[in-house]
Amino acid sequence: MVLIYLVGIFTQWSWIWPLSWIAAIFAILLLAMCWQAVSTPFTCGANDNATAAGLILTLAGHLRDAPLKNTRLWLVCTGCEEALHDGAIDFYRRHRSELVHPKTLVFESLGCAGPSWLVGEGIVLPISPDPGLVRLAEKVAEQHPELESYPSRISGGVTEMSDAIRAGIPAITLMGLTRENELPHWHQEGDTVDKVDAEALRRNYTFAWHYIQALDGQAVQ
Repeated sequence: MVLIYLVGIFTQWSWIWPLSWIAAIFAILLLAMCWQAVSTPFTCGANDNATAAGLILTLAGHLRDAPLKNTRLWLVCTGCEEALHDGAIDFYRRHRSELVHPKTLVFESLGCAGPSWLVGEGIVLPISPDPGLVRLAEKVAEQHPELESYPSRISGGVTEMSDAIRAGIPAITLMGLTRENELPHWHQEGDTVDKVDAEALRRNYTFAWHYIQALDGQAVQ
């Protein structure tokens, strides 16, 4: 807006001022969205994203009893992406140099639908997962048809996959979207524990476990 107004001041182009109304409308919409967010009750966040945190802890216990053969696995809870991804950004800033041939697997809202893996996300520009990790997800889905897994995508949002990609790390997100690319109970007061589907949790965890085992197998190739 500052740039547009400066151009208008020095050029006196008449079309500058009507153009500025476009940005003003978006600013008003953003203000309304923020006001709506701060004026509504907090959500319990059972599906988004306590389910992923719970699966991470379950995975830690599983790996203690059945450690990977070829891979050092970091299990990280970075906090909510609504906080501008500060946790993920800080993790990569601190530890990127310690990671050897790293890959990132993001868990997001896995308690009501899925398993599914993101093939695209983004707010303005599209962001795609690593093609090799997508092919591996397709392979795991083919090998385990009983899990009924599928690809999905989100628009108007990003997961911590984007932070890994910016850090130069191949990444993919496992996200509990429906086949219609909808996220159940997202940012709603009704996102409570009673909405979590134990069977969906089991399928998502099983898919993640097979996926991690497949990644570990690739590490020796």
